[in-house]
Amino acid sequence: MRSLLMMLACLGLVATAAQAQESGMVLGGDQYAAGQAARVDQPVGHDVFMAGYDVDLDGTVAGDAHLAGYNVVVDAAVAGDVYAAGFAVRLNAPVGGDVTAMANSIVLSSSDPVGGNVRLAGESITIGRPVNGAAVTASRTLTLDAAIAGDMNFYGESLSFGSAARIDGILTIRAPKEIAVPTTVAPPERVKFEVLSTPDYVAEAGKTAEHAVRGVWPAIWGAALWWLFLFAMGAAIIALAPRRVQALEDSAARRPFRNLLVGILGFSAIVGLVPVFAMTLVGLVLLPFVLVFVVVACALAYVFGAFLLMLRVMQAMLTVDTTGKRVGVLAAGLVAAFLLGLLPVLGWLITLVLLVFGFGAVTVVAMRGWTADAPRLAAADAAA
Repeated sequence: MRSLLMMLACLGLVATAAQAQESGMVLGGDQYAAGQAARVDQPVGHDVFMAGYDVDLDGTVAGDAHLAGYNVVVDAAVAGDVYAAGFAVRLNAPVGGDVTAMANSIVLSSSDPVGGNVRLAGESITIGRPVNGAAVTASRTLTLDAAIAGDMNFYGESLSFGSAARIDGILTIRAPKEIAVPTTVAPPERVKFEVLSTPDYVAEAGKTAEHAVRGVWPAIWGAALWWLFLFAMGAAIIALAPRRVQALEDSAARRPFRNLLVGILGFSAIVGLVPVFAMTLVGLVLLPFVLVFVVVACALAYVFGAFLLMLRVMQAMLTVDTTGKRVGVLAAGLVAAFLLGLLPVLGWLITLVLLVFGFGAVTVVAMRGWTADAPRLAAADAAA
């Protein structure tokens, strides 16, 4: 327990340090930046990847820009595409390619045009710079004060036009009520309007049911393969590491409530690796491997939780003393866990208990393995 608490404390220190500092790295011409205030003010030879609370791009980018943060500001030219997400996104510099952004507030302000298409989604959007391609926007309010060379689609409630607004293509408006479009923006023959009304729930329900029926068999096969994988993984561990499995059984039988407490800590530590790695520079590169590790760890914990709890039930009725019987208990435990997980309201809670209990048993055995018992258990497994 003391070792686990020390590990959790170290993870907390790493997370705090990651929030307080800014990290940067160049790899293969790509620039990576992460931290509380992420800033790039030097030219980037290829793509740039930035994440943080305040994200400021002040250096020119020869490739694409991938930006995520609370406040995202682009003050330097980007030759390629811009992908931005946050609470407030502002583009003040030339963009050679497309712009794809999602935020509460989005502002495109500059005299330099966007070279490609614009795709924007947010609460409030302002387009104050020319767009050489098409524009697709979804927002409650949109202010257009620039020229759009291609078509434009608007989904929302309020659309207003500035003195510089002009659409050379077809303007399609989808809103709850009709919006007047000045002829200086687009002539009536190039303006289409569709009313956003309350959907036909009966028809939509029928369509949903039809799609569900068509897709039910792939879903069933996918679920069957997943549960077969869990069973095969658990059966292999039971057959190849009998002493380790016996140690898990002993740990679960002696102090089950301790296992729940330790399991909560272990589960928190494993899942907490994802945000910790996401906030560090090297972690951004290693994050896919961390996600795979977390998924595998949770799958193992779930398998052990279902097996150990079903073992306690079966041992009250019969003796489970062979590998074959343990594999049978594993199969019964996974089936019972699946059925209990389908219960409304309580299903997710039962699944969580199984997961935490499995993490607790594995964590306790692992902590004991760090002691002098490790060589003895390894030799016993080899002999078996």
